[in-house]
Amino acid sequence: MRNYVFAGLLLSALMLSACGRGTTTPPPPVDPYAPPPPVAGPGAYTPDENYRPVQNFDGQTLTIAALHTDNIPPAMAVANEPDPATSANYQRDRRMWDNARRVERDFNIIVEEFIERPVRMQNILRTSSLAGDAFADIVAAPPDMILAAALGEWIVPLDTIDLQGSDLLGTQLYTRFVAEGLGHSWAFDSSEPSSPAFTLGVNLDLIAAAGAPNPVDLFNAGQWTWDNMLYIMRAVNSDTHYGIAGMSYYILINFIGANDGILIDDNFRNSLHHPNTLEAMYFVKTIFQEELWHSDVYVHLQPTGWSSSRRYWFPTDGNAAFIAGADWFNTVQINDIDMPFEFAILPLPTGPSNTSGNTWLGGWNRQGLVLPNGSGWYPASLLAIMEEYFSWAGNDLEMISDIPVTWWHGVTLSGDNAHRQLDAMNHMGLDFGLNVPDFVNGLASGMSRIAGRFINLPDTGGHVWEIMTPLDAIEFFRSGMQHSLDAVFGR
Repeated sequence: MRNYVFAGLLLSALMLSACGRGTTTPPPPVDPYAPPPPVAGPGAYTPDENYRPVQNFDGQTLTIAALHTDNIPPAMAVANEPDPATSANYQRDRRMWDNARRVERDFNIIVEEFIERPVRMQNILRTSSLAGDAFADIVAAPPDMILAAALGEWIVPLDTIDLQGSDLLGTQLYTRFVAEGLGHSWAFDSSEPSSPAFTLGVNLDLIAAAGAPNPVDLFNAGQWTWDNMLYIMRAVNSDTHYGIAGMSYYILINFIGANDGILIDDNFRNSLHHPNTLEAMYFVKTIFQEELWHSDVYVHLQPTGWSSSRRYWFPTDGNAAFIAGADWFNTVQINDIDMPFEFAILPLPTGPSNTSGNTWLGGWNRQGLVLPNGSGWYPASLLAIMEEYFSWAGNDLEMISDIPVTWWHGVTLSGDNAHRQLDAMNHMGLDFGLNVPDFVNGLASGMSRIAGRFINLPDTGGHVWEIMTPLDAIEFFRSGMQHSLDAVFGR
């Protein structure tokens, strides 16, 4: 039921977006050398004023590269024909399959896959694009690869493509950008729902039992502040209950974002000394100094390896007022989405120096399709074809959001929680520092120093590091973190 609620919310958002775009695009001039238009095939969303004929590519091969077959967009339906006996959503899968075969038939194209490992894929993308002979026409790239490709000018800026009546460049009913920055839009994907936004899970019962104010009421009254959140955490905290649970550096990063802090500046320099960033770091240090945060040791779940304890993430334990990062935990009790306490979703409160309204910090965090320079195809041709793949739902837009949801999304995406979760997607501060793994690792190490503890695997004997101030930790890790940025951004 919850995913159908989400479907309605997404459909409303899509339709509002479409209505708000304004004028109808005029038909393009006749040009025999123009890039081809998208198909207006059966079931596709094709208002009469935007109808354009199919272009026949005479059996030309279109190569799509990915790290795994599963990374190829489902709309291309490259897997086996759906079976009603095994398909989780046969109607949806059948619709995709039939549309994909129609696109290939009507455009008269042959689709080939190219599967390769991440490091080798990135090297091939770089060398072939710079040589003007791209190894693939479309690449399903992870966010770090998209960043490297944008910086190296290996891919086409999508906003420079001239495609009359484009969905991606217009209404975005079926497609959307997933990597925007550095002056352009670089990658796109289906408009299927995705909710990676950082939000807090809230245990309202625990907060009420402590006699603290209801944070949802504070949010609705415009009084959701750092001070009020700190007051609630202190009220709940005891020998058995905690103010907040979650991964320490994940909490830190998003408090920085909620205060309009930055990790790196526009010149890709380490900027953790920015006053807004420092203000957030000192606030988070207060949480650790007062032991309002729930850390947890690792537990041995299998004879062959280590796994983080479910208590570190799992909100149904009911031992924390706020839960950060629980959206990462979707493998335990996957079908048990009924919380044993009154549960709410809230964004982080904005900090005292916030002027943007952002409530979290993120980098490019989703796979997207990029168009390498040096392909034998017009970029507009590729975009037109992919838009037609993604338009498999036609006018039945609610089908786009009718997808299986993770355990966390099953919990959050209902009623007001859904609205707050979806709204948080629009309040992310973009910081490319988060797309540099070694930089993030340095930040996590610095957070351990600020917290004054480092929990190691039990058989090595956990130990406590010397507590540092945020400024001391920044200086301690500055050189190594800048080196990691230089390695990516070439400074």
